[in-house]
Amino acid sequence: MKHPYTIIATVATILLFGTVLGAYIIIFGGSLSEDHDVWAEFGSYIGGTLGAAFGALAFLVLVATLNLQQRELVNTSKTLNDQINLTRQGALSQEYLIAFKDIDSRLNETLSTVISADGSSPILTIAMMVAESDRIANSGENSGAYQNFLDLGRERGSIVEAHVRNLVTVTNDFSTLLAEFSHVAPNSSSPLVIYYSKKAYRVAHLLEDLGHSDAGVRQAFNNAVAIHAPKKKAGA
Repeated sequence: MKHPYTIIATVATILLFGTVLGAYIIIFGGSLSEDHDVWAEFGSYIGGTLGAAFGALAFLVLVATLNLQQRELVNTSKTLNDQINLTRQGALSQEYLIAFKDIDSRLNETLSTVISADGSSPILTIAMMVAESDRIANSGENSGAYQNFLDLGRERGSIVEAHVRNLVTVTNDFSTLLAEFSHVAPNSSSPLVIYYSKKAYRVAHLLEDLGHSDAGVRQAFNNAVAIHAPKKKAGA
């Protein structure tokens, strides 16, 4: 397929030549002459008129070509920058996911901590207290084991209180990292981030019962789930 500028230049050349030749025929007649001087004058006429016109036309084509090349260069540069930004964002997202996994590992270690007395049955862990916090929030019922955990978690210097402080640190670290990630990649869809956010949401509920958090922290984790959930296509 020919370039539009080539087609335009070809048509313009034909029209220009036809106009110049037609003007000569109209003014001086269209019969062929055997006189060399007449042909010399005709050549001078064609060279003088078409030469200047073709020069101007060539200049206009050159300007149009340069403008086209400049636009193509701008588009190429924009495409390249977009690709570089996508690559950087992908690498940055990967760094955040590595940090999330590290925090999740620390969180799992704390949640698996046994808080029941040695030899007692059943064995209670902090993860069980997180589940109990959810149950009580949904049912409104309380339990002696959970209340005992809350009392020990608030008691300065107790072993349970030390684990609770560690839980607060890990949750705050996750909250800070999540806020940064949502800022640099607000439109990214990430199932792992959604999983971590839901997990931290439940832990934040427990910390709220202990007086180490508030509903705003839980809401932040809930908002993160909405931000990084897969976007539905229009009309789907």
